[in-house]
Amino acid sequence: METRPYRPKRSVRYAEIAARRPARPVSAGTAGRRSRERRLQRAAIIGAIIAVLLVILIPAYGYWREVLHLGDAPLVIVGGETITVEDYARYLGTRQAILTRQISQAQAALPTPSALPTSAATATASPSAASAGPAPSATATTTLTDQQAGAQQTLQTLYNEQSGLSTTALTDLVEAHLLLREAKKRNIVVSQPEIDNALRWMMSPPPPGLEQTLGLEAAPAQPAGSKLVTIEQARQALMTIIGNGRFLSSSQIDELILKPAVIKAKLLDEYGKNVPRTSEQVHARHILVATEDEAKKIREQLMHGADFATLAKENSTDSTKDKGGDLGWFGRGVMVPEFEQAAFSLKVGEISQPVKTQFGYHIIQVLEKDPHHPVDAAQVKRAEDQAYQTWLGQQESDSTQVSYQETTSKLSWAQSYVGQGN
Repeated sequence: METRPYRPKRSVRYAEIAARRPARPVSAGTAGRRSRERRLQRAAIIGAIIAVLLVILIPAYGYWREVLHLGDAPLVIVGGETITVEDYARYLGTRQAILTRQISQAQAALPTPSALPTSAATATASPSAASAGPAPSATATTTLTDQQAGAQQTLQTLYNEQSGLSTTALTDLVEAHLLLREAKKRNIVVSQPEIDNALRWMMSPPPPGLEQTLGLEAAPAQPAGSKLVTIEQARQALMTIIGNGRFLSSSQIDELILKPAVIKAKLLDEYGKNVPRTSEQVHARHILVATEDEAKKIREQLMHGADFATLAKENSTDSTKDKGGDLGWFGRGVMVPEFEQAAFSLKVGEISQPVKTQFGYHIIQVLEKDPHHPVDAAQVKRAEDQAYQTWLGQQESDSTQVSYQETTSKLSWAQSYVGQGN
């Protein structure tokens, strides 16, 4: 029986025939449509890849910028010079380390409990140097010697500075940069011996009775004191503070801490040259009471021959009552306007009518007048400080000179940097 050869299915045969046929030309419209479809497919794929990358990279960039790289961000710009967050962190850490050393020195200068009167022995329990807590209580300092009371005052001042350093250090750094710029304008030169003296002053025990200063403290031209360290000791202490390099380097401390302190002292001296050394002044005393009726009764007693000093001790609410109300010599611009006007209008020996001020009612008597009375050193210093603060305020308020760009995250980064230790 004859067998028929295998015949593939019709669909297969058609496919084989079609494969042997030459390809039909594609029309321009069809080719364009297919090209657009391919481009759209590629665009969709690329878009999906970009979206995935954005989801991954945006948080990563935010972390890099806000955490890892925030130290390079500008914090303040002074005269076109950028101070970064890390610059400030290094400055803050160095200032804290110096202050911690000064607190330790001040604590060592405190009298021991056995050397104190019984009523004051409990007043010297002081926290550790790293603590920002309250300084020893001064409630019993009335039984201490002047030196002991001064030591406690110094420690209290240093604790106050420590507690506020996180908010004042940035303005101090800005002040330092402004001083450096001003020195160039005025051709103020700082020598190496002056920087060395400033370093000895900074590393020596703080003097008893240290007072709070506004801004950077001006370095004395010739630091004095029995406990003044040598330059070798000062440099050794400085190297201990510098530590592993997370804070300012030795040259940066010279430039940003010691040199500005010297420049400030010289600038204050220049302002002091314009301060008059004599002025119109009066020597007066007063009695301060709360009501006008009290003041009138006291004046009536004085007019009938009562002793001024005795009535001051018995009735005055002012701190000068134990001195008979004596205010000493003072010039214009020292007292409140109402008091000043009355005092300078009185004749020598004359007793005023009750003078009302924000403090109460005053009975004033002028003891002496001098149109050319010598201005004391404290008044000269106040005038110098006022002139300096006026200049500094003008510089800081000029947005073309100082531009702050601080944020909470930047300041937190700086605190964290310092907190990692040295």
